Amino acid sequence: DALAQPADVPLASLSSSLWASGAIYATAEDLARWAHALFNAEVLSDTSLAQMLSQGPEIAPGLHYGYSVISEKIGESEVFWHSGGAGYASLYYSVPESGVTVAVLCNLMVDPKPIAVELYEAYQSGQETKLD
Repeated sequence: DALAQPADVPLASLSSSLWASGAIYATAEDLARWAHALFNAEVLSDTSLAQMLSQGPEIAPGLHYGYSVISEKIGESEVFWHSGGAGYASLYYSVPESGVTVAVLCNLMVDPKPIAVELYEAYQSGQETKLD
């Protein structure tokens, strides 16, 4: 009558209980290509993309959550991003205005957004960056 322990449950079962957080297999390049195509009107119709990118409710100062995407203004640019994870972390960071998309995958639970922002800023300035 003992409760099942995580080691007793098949890994697929544990992962599927997290919905999409555990049900995707991709490289950072795969994620970047997908987000770039999505935000550059290569996946959805113009009408659907406009609806997806419409500003949703403010979830934190300057951050709006719409249809599965977070939007915020960085300088003069509109940035779209989303993150996820369960024992690991992932994030895409897309700036359609500049045509740049960054994806970060980490094999531990950290906030990948500062890494993505630093990579984007380094790219924009043409400088190399060293991440700690």
